[in-house]
Amino acid sequence: MCDTEDWSNDTENSSLLQHHNSKASILLRSVFFTVQFSHPHIDK
Repeated sequence: MCDTEDWSNDTENSSLLQHHNSKASILLRSVFFTVQFSHPHIDK
């Protein structure tokens, strides 16, 4: 039975994905704040 193997692989992949997503969102946020700081006249 490879059910447990599949499950552990899925868990590993999802945790990697979450880690990547959090890093990406932090990057996006810093870029957004940098743009707003550089161009304060731009209103969202």
